[in-house]
Amino acid sequence: MQKHMCGADAGNDIQGLSVRCPSQVEEIVPTLDDDLLYGFALSRTAEECHPTVRDLRAGECVLGLSPDRVAYANLSQPSLSAENLKKAYELRERVSEKERLRISADYYALVTGELEKEAQTYQLWIQSYPHDPIPHGNLGVNFISLGQYDKSLAESEESQRLGPNNFISYLNLGLAYLALNRPDHAKATFEQALARKLDGGGLRLSLYYLGFLQGDSTQMEQQLAWGSGKPGVEDLLLSAQSDTEAYYGRLAKARDFSRRAVDSAVRTDSKETAALWQVNAAVREVEFGNVAAAKQGLASALALAPGRDVKVLAALAAARIGDTARAKTMVEQLEKSHPSNTVLKLYWLPTLKAAIELNVGNSSQALISLEAAAPYELGEQLGTLFPAYLRGQAYLLAHNGTAAAGEFQKLVNHRGIVLNFRSVHSPISASLAPTPWSATRTKQRRRIRIS
Repeated sequence: MQKHMCGADAGNDIQGLSVRCPSQVEEIVPTLDDDLLYGFALSRTAEECHPTVRDLRAGECVLGLSPDRVAYANLSQPSLSAENLKKAYELRERVSEKERLRISADYYALVTGELEKEAQTYQLWIQSYPHDPIPHGNLGVNFISLGQYDKSLAESEESQRLGPNNFISYLNLGLAYLALNRPDHAKATFEQALARKLDGGGLRLSLYYLGFLQGDSTQMEQQLAWGSGKPGVEDLLLSAQSDTEAYYGRLAKARDFSRRAVDSAVRTDSKETAALWQVNAAVREVEFGNVAAAKQGLASALALAPGRDVKVLAALAAARIGDTARAKTMVEQLEKSHPSNTVLKLYWLPTLKAAIELNVGNSSQALISLEAAAPYELGEQLGTLFPAYLRGQAYLLAHNGTAAAGEFQKLVNHRGIVLNFRSVHSPISASLAPTPWSATRTKQRRRIRIS
């Protein structure tokens, strides 16, 4: 899901991935004070936001804190963006009430990961500014992270009603429809956006997934062609195609598309994104039983950019290949570094601990660990429905085939969430037990906010 809006130009989808930029860049640039400039790391996104911005600095464009306006960060380098948001949060008393709400919400979402506080901030924002579409849209994304799709749909619809020319409102609404297995509604929503000449990478990736669900390979190929050569969009679509190739068992092609996705992200200096595609491929290799390739991909990803999301999937890969000591170390580091992160506490840490227990044959402890994740397992995280997948494996290990089938059936029932993330080497059969490993769609859907 996406949270972002760049100025009044709703057609600027800013790469279709994790982005924040000013709500009105034209108003910010003239007010910049050199003494207040600080790195908000807009990088390549900035030149899509407004041509004036690209001249501020070569390579890393910087916007600053003016008396009443704040610029937001491009998350192609999420660790750097988090540092910049920390600084914005420290300086939040120097801006207007609305910007203060915006900074606080972003801080809770992207720095501390406290989704409850993020939601509370959006609710305060709605009370103070009832006609503003931004908090409704971003609250909808918050609900997506928690797997509450009906609530997300309601908020996304209200955001679209309040901002009918807001590109991201259409995108988030369509993605909510997909998650609820309503592809026809999603298609109609995406077509409405295109009819209004609202286009961008996020929409094209969503159309790619819609094509996959509907068996329309031509539509998928069209989106790949559209994204070719577009910085920040090309790598998303290439990684998505790698998952599709793996879905159909074409592992050599999957590896090639993952390599191209990594190379594309590196060319645009998005090292954390590149590392995410690399570790995504490593987790896939685990599920295909290719331990050596998984180890190599894991090491490469961590060497490239060991950000939080990369470490999460790296810990998962380590646990699945039997590197228990390394997996435990990374889990401890994640717990220590992100003590308040809602998704980490309620989704990923239970999942990672369960994976570690499964590797040593302790199915009962794995099932206990996964109890905490059950209410949130439908949320769109880096590994879609992974708690259910591991719970199914735990039941298989405990010789409870009926319970295992029930868990694997969840992945079949939620095709609009799982999409093309399935291994043909699943424990029961390809049709019953898909492997939900990918980071591609979640990077696009989870983090882009209207700002």
